[in-house]
Amino acid sequence: MAYQGSSVGVEAVGTRLVINDLYTGKKIAEHKIHHGKGQTIKNNHHYRDLSKRIEELEGQIGKRLGEELESRICKLLRITSPTIYKDQLFGLLKVLSGYQEIDLEVMERLSDGPRLTVTRIKDYLEAYAISREVAERASFEVTEALTRYAAIGGGHAIH
Repeated sequence: MAYQGSSVGVEAVGTRLVINDLYTGKKIAEHKIHHGKGQTIKNNHHYRDLSKRIEELEGQIGKRLGEELESRICKLLRITSPTIYKDQLFGLLKVLSGYQEIDLEVMERLSDGPRLTVTRIKDYLEAYAISREVAERASFEVTEALTRYAAIGGGHAIH
């Protein structure tokens, strides 16, 4: 990630492609040369910030959600997407940063499910924000029937 957008040295050595830092000569990466036409070989690890540890990310999430809720949310994210768990944590922090206040009731509900992704969290938080805005602008009387309807839909209804 430190070399993203930078100039680097590239040299074919046998069947390998060696990438070096132009200033220090230090080897950055090495890849097998592919001879097929029209192939794009991409290593997604080049675009990840490996300097941050998972514990740090979980701690930042805990500051926003509280430790107990953070633990349940992170456990579900890890179970659902074990190979991209760290990316899910980065994504969750990005989603949470878009809200000054997080409705913990929505997050509690999400933490009770069997699976969870950041996309699902984002969708729920957006839907809740929209439904709250609509309710604040609406000028209708909340009846017992509407209250029961809201309870069936988990508090929100999107049509």
